[in-house]
Amino acid sequence: MFNIYQHGKKLDYRLIIREGASLPSEAKEENWKQAKSVEKVSLEAEKNIQIRGYHLYKSVATFQEIEGT
Repeated sequence: MFNIYQHGKKLDYRLIIREGASLPSEAKEENWKQAKSVEKVSLEAEKNIQIRGYHLYKSVATFQEIEGT
């Protein structure tokens, strides 16, 4: 399982970490809120998490966000 966090002010930015892991030391905890948990992530995200402990990215719109489903 993985936790996805969203930046509180820069809403396009997401951070993925393994469930139970701490936020990276560079991330100010008060700026990030947990958005959801997922079972799988992309291969790119998985590789970054293995190397760095996290995957930081700028999201694109999803139908879920646009349509509210």
